[in-house]
Amino acid sequence: MKKAITLFVVLVFAFGCSDIQQKKQVSSVEQLQHKLEKLDSQLKQDFPDTLSRMRLTMMQVELKIKQNLVLDTIQLDFAANMDDYKQARKAIGPINKQYLALKKAMAEEQNTLGKLHKDIENGYGKRKSYDQYIANETKKIKQIEALNADLFKAVRQLLDTYKMIHPKLNALSNRLTSTL
Repeated sequence: MKKAITLFVVLVFAFGCSDIQQKKQVSSVEQLQHKLEKLDSQLKQDFPDTLSRMRLTMMQVELKIKQNLVLDTIQLDFAANMDDYKQARKAIGPINKQYLALKKAMAEEQNTLGKLHKDIENGYGKRKSYDQYIANETKKIKQIEALNADLFKAVRQLLDTYKMIHPKLNALSNRLTSTL
């Protein structure tokens, strides 16, 4: 009789502990999902949707200047501005690719976290490995955060360069085309 009671107490304790552990794991996954949702909404909200238009405008300004400017000497300030402007325009393509890769990574991670959440709640798979899975997904979220920060740093640099140089070069291109 004592053995049966002892076995019952041990089983209740074991299942009670696993239930507590399961709740912690589910909570951890939900926190990761929330963090990822915040990153996704920030990306959608803050990423400029005008990059393609900006690229087209920059190409038009460059073309007007190339077709209409004839210099017998090179002005260093103008040459530096044109070089920076071209570099900024060329950076738009990689920024768009980085944006698409980040969106894809976020969607895949959201899917993975959803599956992990479901597995933990239902007790599917290797229960002993859940903590390791959560740790791996936490690392992935940190990588996504780093990629997000890099993307917005590149966008800020692009916009700063554009705001600083575009008005000067656009005014020059307009003057060149108006004198014809």
